Amino acid sequence: MKRTTLAWNLASSGVIVAALGSISVHCNRDGGTREVVARVQIEAFHDALGRYHNDVGAYPPVASGLEALVYNPGVPNWRGPYLEKAIPLDPWGKQFLYGLDNNGRPIVRDSTHR
Repeated sequence: MKRTTLAWNLASSGVIVAALGSISVHCNRDGGTREVVARVQIEAFHDALGRYHNDVGAYPPVASGLEALVYNPGVPNWRGPYLEKAIPLDPWGKQFLYGLDNNGRPIVRDSTHR
C-alpha cells in the first residue's frame, strides 16, 4: 500500500472515530441514534479489519481483540495502526465485542449484541 493511501486511510479512520465520539456524547437519550452510531463504528472496524487482513493474511486473534487494530499484537507484516485512536466504547458506554465465526471471518457487535 502506498504511503499516501495509508495516510489517507488513517486520516479518514481518525475522522470517523472522532466524529462518532462527538456524536455519541450528544445522543445519550436517543436509542435510535445510538444504534446508528454503533452501526457506523462497526463498519469502520470492519474496514480496518480488512486492511489488517490484507497486511497480515489473517484477522486478529480473539485474544488480541480490536486492540490489534491500534497496537501490534506481535504478528509479522503488521503495518498499522489501522485506526488512529484507541478503541472507543460503544454508545452505551461498554466495550464492542469481537470474535471470529466458524469460517474465521470477524464478527463485531455492540454491547446490545446487534
